[in-house]
Order: sequence, then C-alpha cells, then structure tokens
Amino acid sequence: MMKNIVILVIAALFCGAAVHARDKVDKGDIAPNFTLNDPAGATFELNKFRGKRGIVLIFSYSECPKCLTEIPEISALADIARRNKVIVAMVNSVDNSNAAVNMMNRYNINYHTLLDLRQIVQTNYGITHTPTLIAIDGTGRVVYRNMAGIGTSALGIPASTLIKMLQNGIR
Repeated sequence: MMKNIVILVIAALFCGAAVHARDKVDKGDIAPNFTLNDPAGATFELNKFRGKRGIVLIFSYSECPKCLTEIPEISALADIARRNKVIVAMVNSVDNSNAAVNMMNRYNINYHTLLDLRQIVQTNYGITHTPTLIAIDGTGRVVYRNMAGIGTSALGIPASTLIKMLQNGIR
C-alpha cells in the first residue's frame, strides 16, 4: 500500500513539473500582451509595437548580483537595437519606483524600465530566474529566450545575431 502511494506521489510530481514547464513562454510562442508603467508613470503596451519592430525584454531587478553584472552588455545591446529600431526594456518585478530609478541612475541604464510589481508579466512569461532575456519579433512571436547562469550571460549570443533574428520576423 505504501509503495503505491509513493508511486502516485512521484507520478503527480512529474506531471506537475511537466505542466509547469509548458507554462513558460518559449521560442515560437506568441508573446502575451501586457501593459506596464515605467517609474514616471508612462504606459508601455506590448501590442502597440506589433508589426513595427522587435522588442527585447530583460527580466531583472536591483538586488540581483548577476543582473547588475549584465548591465554593460545589455546597454551595448540597447545601443545597437536603437539604431535598428528595436526596443530594449527591463521588466522589474521586485523594485518599487524609487528603487528602480536609483538603479537606472546608479548604473546609467539607457533602456526602458517597466514595473511589474504585481508580477503578472513575470508569471505569464514563466520567469523563474533573473536575468532572463526574451526577444519578440515584430509579429509578436518569441524568437529567442535565454536565462543567464553561472559563467553565461542573459544575452547568450552576439547582439548582432539577436537583432537579425528579430528583423527576420519584421516584414
């Protein structure tokens, strides 16, 4: 009897893990729309950019050591992206407006910062670790997803390669 219970519990755990793994937004998926505000209160709606340009989302926050080491690389990406009419935006699901502004000023962040304090976008996109990068082409399809790990960056590929991936979806 005990053996059957253990088997059922293990099976339930594996099934739960499989369902959870499918909940994340991944390459090839249409990115769920969202509307977030920046620290100044300006509204950013993902769907407004469909058909126009690609968007790179970086899920990050001020107390994440790995996120902070990624800022120079993401800022360089933002410079290249701007020249190619691609938007780079950090989605911050932890910091309040003051902390986000302090982070922007302290690290000279040159890309959009969006506040997701209710963690709706983080949850809808299946973000479990930061920094995580999601690239969405002009059609709204996710063309790249990468989570930074030890010894790897959130970008994971050359910025020029990422920009080309985004542009291939823009007609």
